[in-house]
Amino acid sequence: MKTTRFLTLVPMLIVVVFMFVFDSCELNIGGSPDCSASTSDVSEITDTSAKVGGVAYGASISTRGIVYGTQPNPARYKNSGKGTGAFTIILTGLTPSTKYYYKAWVLCQQYGWGEEKSFTTLARGGD
Repeated sequence: MKTTRFLTLVPMLIVVVFMFVFDSCELNIGGSPDCSASTSDVSEITDTSAKVGGVAYGASISTRGIVYGTQPNPARYKNSGKGTGAFTIILTGLTPSTKYYYKAWVLCQQYGWGEEKSFTTLARGGD
């Protein structure tokens, strides 16, 4: 009987401990104060490619790049090396006459994100 009561209390104790631990933590999902990014305007748009980029700010940036896709809050990553400063990426294999969303990102201890921007590729043949 005592074993059953103890086994009933263990899950409750675990929940209380997790609530205490995670309640005292501050999650910084939006980015790190140690690094940040800004998203540059798109250029050189064709029917199947576009030049995008950003600027990486901060120390100890281990990688940086662009996320892009055809829906807001895109999730397709394209890496552009590491370190601070401006960077560009040529996106290729895009679909003509399609709206794309993109934003710059950096990684130091956490992700830092630039603002989301968008562009539309030209119609087939550059019209």
